[in-house]
Amino acid sequence: MSQFISFRNTKLHFTVTGDGHVVVLLHGFLMSSNTWTPLIKELNNKYKVVAIDLPGHGKSGSLKTVHSMPIMADAVHEILVHLNIEQFVMIGHSMGGYVALAYAHKYPEKLNGLVLVNSTAVADTDEKKQKRDQAKAVVKNNKEAFVKVFISNLFRAENRSRLSQKIITIINEALKMKSSAIISALEGMKLRADHLKLFRELPLAKLIIVGKKDTVIPFDLVKDQLKNSDIEMKELPDGHMSYIENYKEFTYILMHFIEKI
Repeated sequence: MSQFISFRNTKLHFTVTGDGHVVVLLHGFLMSSNTWTPLIKELNNKYKVVAIDLPGHGKSGSLKTVHSMPIMADAVHEILVHLNIEQFVMIGHSMGGYVALAYAHKYPEKLNGLVLVNSTAVADTDEKKQKRDQAKAVVKNNKEAFVKVFISNLFRAENRSRLSQKIITIINEALKMKSSAIISALEGMKLRADHLKLFRELPLAKLIIVGKKDTVIPFDLVKDQLKNSDIEMKELPDGHMSYIENYKEFTYILMHFIEKI
C-alpha cells in the first residue's frame, strides 16, 4: 500500500506490503522504491516489506538543505516510527547503504540485520569528492545527459542490451527528479562519514553483496576492507546493479540470509 507522511515541511513516500518480520528497503542514487518491485513480490510472501523513497527521489519531496546521510536516516526513522515498527532487517543499495549505515549509527538498537548491496562503509576519497563536484556541475548544465550516462554505466556493458527496457524505465523515472535534488544527494554522499569501524563492530547479522565487475564500488577494495571481520560477503559476477543484473542469485542469497536471523 502506497502511503505518505510529512517530514520537515515535505512529503515522504513509502509502500508497505505483506506480513511478518519487517524488511526495510532503501534504494540507491537516482532510483526509487519502484526499483525493488520484483524483489518485494518475493519478500512479501514471508515478510512485511517497507520500501521507502528517500528525500528528493521517487514520490518523496526534497528538503531545504543538503540531503545528508544522517538527515535521510532520520527520514527513514520517521516513517518507521509512524508505522510503529520496532525491529527489522535493513537492506540498502549503493547510496541506500550509506543511509543504512547512518541509521545504524543513530539507531543501532532497531536493527536485527543489515545488508549492504553494491555499497561501502568507507567515506569518499578526495578523488571521489572531486568527481562528485564535477557531477554536480554536469547536472546544472545538462541533467538529461548526466542521468542517461550515469545510469547506463551502473550496468556491466555486456548486460545493457539484455536489460535495455529496465534501464530505460529507470532513466525515465530519474529524469523526473529536480536538478536540485540530484545535487543535494551528490553533496550528501560526498560529505558522509566513514562508518567502516561501526560496520565491523555492530553486534548483529551483517551481509555485503558485491559485484565483481562493479565500476562504482570496486570489488577488491571492499574485499580488503572486510578482512578479519565477521561480515558475510557474497560475490556476484556483474556490475553495480546486482539485484537486477543477477536477480535470481541475489534473491536466493538475500532470502537465505534473512531466514537465518
